[in-house]
Amino acid sequence: MGEENVDLNKIELSAKAAIALDIIKLSCKSNEKVLLFTHSLSVLDYFEEILRDNSISFDRLDGSTTQKNISKITKKFDFNRSGSTSVLLISTKSASFALNLTSATRVIIMGMSFNPQDAEQAIGRVIIDMFRVKLL
Repeated sequence: MGEENVDLNKIELSAKAAIALDIIKLSCKSNEKVLLFTHSLSVLDYFEEILRDNSISFDRLDGSTTQKNISKITKKFDFNRSGSTSVLLISTKSASFALNLTSATRVIIMGMSFNPQDAEQAIGRVIIDMFRVKLL
């Protein structure tokens, strides 16, 4: 029996990732800003690769991000309306600590934690205008 080499990072193998990418692309075309939350660092790595392959600007916040960089990244995301950073990839654990974002118009949650409060707390850190933000 011969083993085939299958690239498990192909977006075609994940319907959730393909739909998330479609949402991100359409949002970027509309000059909207997207927050993508997940509890899994490997999912963040996966989406980094997908976004790079599709030439979509993004930043990432996870437990290894220093406080100085968190401040820089959130300011860049919130105050740069020109769209240079359209997507922010965030681990739900890091987002539950003193993080406030005001310019996001879309929130995508990929891969829930065993504790549903993690996602609730992460989303709660996003200052949202309910008439403007679409939770997905």
